Amino acid sequence: MTDTTASQIQSGKSQANPIQSIFILLGVLGVALLIWYYAGQPSALDRSVIGTRGFVHYANDRFSEANPADKSKQKFQFFEGTRWTKKEEIQLRILPLYDPNIFLFSIKDQNSTSDLSTSMRELSRGQFSRKIRNVPTLVVLPKWRFGAQRQERFHPEFLISPSDHSLPFVGSEKIGAPEVRHGEDSFVTAQPVITGKNIPDDLNLNRDLTLYAPQTISGGGRSFNSCTSEIEFGGETLLAQCEWVSNRSKFWLLTDPDLLNNHGAWHGDNAGFVYDLTTFLAREGKVIVDATQRDPRARNSRANRDNRGRSFSDLFRFFEYPFSYFWIALASLVLFTLWHAQRRYGAPEMDSDVASRLPNKATVIDANVTILRATPGTDLPLARQHIRQRLDGLGADILGASRKRGPEGEAQLLASIRRKNTALGDKMQKTLSALDDHQVGPSGASSALFKNLNKFEKLIDEVRHEFGRSSNTRS
Repeated sequence: MTDTTASQIQSGKSQANPIQSIFILLGVLGVALLIWYYAGQPSALDRSVIGTRGFVHYANDRFSEANPADKSKQKFQFFEGTRWTKKEEIQLRILPLYDPNIFLFSIKDQNSTSDLSTSMRELSRGQFSRKIRNVPTLVVLPKWRFGAQRQERFHPEFLISPSDHSLPFVGSEKIGAPEVRHGEDSFVTAQPVITGKNIPDDLNLNRDLTLYAPQTISGGGRSFNSCTSEIEFGGETLLAQCEWVSNRSKFWLLTDPDLLNNHGAWHGDNAGFVYDLTTFLAREGKVIVDATQRDPRARNSRANRDNRGRSFSDLFRFFEYPFSYFWIALASLVLFTLWHAQRRYGAPEMDSDVASRLPNKATVIDANVTILRATPGTDLPLARQHIRQRLDGLGADILGASRKRGPEGEAQLLASIRRKNTALGDKMQKTLSALDDHQVGPSGASSALFKNLNKFEKLIDEVRHEFGRSSNTRS
């Protein structure tokens, strides 16, 4: 056996298949990309028909077109609790509500799986109070029940009844109690009208808004000092500036969420109206659409805990700093391990590859002869071991796996050879007897041993030929 052949068999490089390693790498990268993609997906509520994720994309595209110099910066950001812009850069928070009982002192448990459920993202009174106190906020009242999200369609029975709304002014005669109202159950198109002093007249509102069962607020025939009507739609308040009863914080109140949700924003010029309004309110600062219950700058207390339903998108947090260092290290380790394994051991071996790489009969004989000659004085035990192995391999080819082993197996093999060819069986028996009777002696005895071994190998070829086996098959 040559040194080259031996080294190839040991390392396996002669059968290296880099294509397999490439497929393994592609598979690992594919799984990682899928996890990364699905981890970054928004929650079911935010991407539903009543969510507001689409408005952020629309507003950023429009801002980029109007301000090509700032195209790389996002003026509008959808906040899900993973990334947060610096406080000094934020000039407006859009807070869409999905809980009409937000202004109660306690959170009301409801069955969120019912189509008639009104609370899809519960927010406590204290959480709301902190949000409007930290950042100027545009609060968007809820309008639709859970059925609109689940069935992806709007129907009068999915409207939240005006009596189900609990505004911060209810029950306070001193401040006044505005009422939530719904228009007729159809699409209504009208132009907004500026009525307050906090919205400049030069803000272009010469556009048509289209709302289904438009939701507005009204003083019910009384003045409500806690809210100042700023923009009206169909004669009733669509946008107001209100004062929070707990800490006197002021906030903007938009009464109808269909102006910017994923379904209603595309009717009329609803999205354009909200875009112009929010860019005016934010001036040069950034706008965030807040889809969380908590405020990241407040203390991490029980009252400020985010209790909203978890989804697969929360996995996105595990890819951010400092966890990103872990994933980079893991990817580097996997790539190094695969590269080192390919260089050191080659591709994984298949049974067919192993059989094709095994040395032929002539190579085996030459190797055995080399070993016997290199070990004087021990040639007879090695020769007998070699004979036993060759007979066992010949028996496996001729008699199969059910053959006997050891001396009984050799006797069974010789009997089978005699039945097939008596003369050949006698020759094999005679040669085996000569090898068994061989004794350790002078150098001439070793020559006789090698002569009998060569004769033994030729007889094996004849037996294989007699039984229709290939003479090149290794035993």
